[in-house]
Amino acid sequence: MNDRLNLVPALPESRPLALADKVWLQPLLRAAPLAVSEMTFTNLFAWSNSHPVRLARFRDSLLFWRGPAEEGLLLPPWGVLDAEGVGQALAWSQSLGGMAQFGRVPAAVAETLAAAEPRLTVVADRDSYDYVYRVRDLVELPGRHYDGKRNQIKKFEQAVTARYMPLTGDLVSEAALMQDLWCERRACEDNLELSAEDLAVKTLLANWDELDVFGGALLDGDEVIAFTVAEPLIADTAVCHFEKADTNYPGVYQALNREFAREALGAFAFVNREQDLGVPGLRQAKLSYRPAMLWEKFSLSYR
Repeated sequence: MNDRLNLVPALPESRPLALADKVWLQPLLRAAPLAVSEMTFTNLFAWSNSHPVRLARFRDSLLFWRGPAEEGLLLPPWGVLDAEGVGQALAWSQSLGGMAQFGRVPAAVAETLAAAEPRLTVVADRDSYDYVYRVRDLVELPGRHYDGKRNQIKKFEQAVTARYMPLTGDLVSEAALMQDLWCERRACEDNLELSAEDLAVKTLLANWDELDVFGGALLDGDEVIAFTVAEPLIADTAVCHFEKADTNYPGVYQALNREFAREALGAFAFVNREQDLGVPGLRQAKLSYRPAMLWEKFSLSYR
C-alpha cells in the first residue's frame, strides 16, 4: 500500500479533503489512469466549498465522494476495487446521503470496475465528456472551419488595443475583481450553479500560490477584461478549468482562447477544456472549435 494512504481513514470512516493533501494526492492523481478534468487536486479543492469532497480508504484503494449530499456520488477510485470494495464504497456514498453510484468515470476505470463487479450497469455520460483540442489548432485556427473565430478576433482587435499578460502577482487580485463584476452583471446570487462556480473561482484565486496552476489575462489599459486558469493534467495535456471575460468586448473569448494557447500552452500538445454539462449553447461552442477527441466518461451503479 502507498504509505500516503495511511493519511486517510479506512471505511466506514472518512474525512474531508484539505489543502494540505495536495503534497501527496496530486502526484497520485497524475500518475493514475484518472486523466479527466474532475480528477485533479485543483478541481477537487476549488469546488469543495459547494461540492464537498470526502476521502476514505478501502485496503489499497483511495475513494473520493463528492457532494452536496442530495447529489453526492463516488468519483473514480484510485487503485483497484474488488466486488466487496465496490459494495462498501456504494454503501458509504448512501450513508453520506448520496447516491449508490460512481460518476465521471473514464473508460479504462469503468471497464475495471465492471469486471470486478458484473452487477454494475455502465451508462455513458455524454454531458460529462471532456473536449480535448490540439493546441496548434487553437493557435493557428486553420481552414474555413475557423473562419468565424478569426472574424471574431479581428473585430476584437479592431475595437480595442488589448495586451496579453501571464496571470501572476497583482493580476490575480485584479482577476478576482473582474470575477466580482462578472457575477454582479449575471446576478450570480440568484443562480445556484453560478454561485457555486463563483465560489470555486474565488477559492482557486485566493489559494493561487498554493496550487499548481498557471493562467493568462487580457488587459485594456490596466484593467483585466478576461482571464483563464489551467494546470498540467498529464505529460502532453493541460486542462483549462476557468475562463471568464467581459462580453462588452465582442470577440474577447475567442481572442483570449487563442492568446492563451499561443503564449502559455507551448509545452503541451493538447488542452482539455472540460465538459459541456448538456447545455446546448455550450456544446455548440465547444464543438465549433473542432475537438481532436472527446474523452468518454461513464456512470456505474447496481442494476
